[in-house]
Amino acid sequence: MSSYALPPISPTLPLANAVVLPLALATAAAGLYEPCYLRALGATLVFGCVGPDVMAEIVAALEGSLLVGAYDVISEAETAEKCVYVLCHFARGTLLTTRAGEGEEEGGWGV
Repeated sequence: MSSYALPPISPTLPLANAVVLPLALATAAAGLYEPCYLRALGATLVFGCVGPDVMAEIVAALEGSLLVGAYDVISEAETAEKCVYVLCHFARGTLLTTRAGEGEEEGGWGV
């Protein structure tokens, strides 16, 4: 693979964690356009990012689960806010994003 197609790895990210990023990114990108594809890969729950009840649907679907984090592939203020809402509801987890917000460092926010 050409080096221009590979993103740099943050020096603060352990290589053991970085090795799964390509799969996570590909899966998340597929989710933007192909929910059926995600189900074929084994996902049991797939949610769109819009809709008046999507946040309530996500919280209801996750009740009783051990939530460890959220991955915001869009990484804009509105989508990060929705992820943080879910994380705060369960009072735990880490938000991972594809890019840092204004004034934020690369990585994620912990709840």
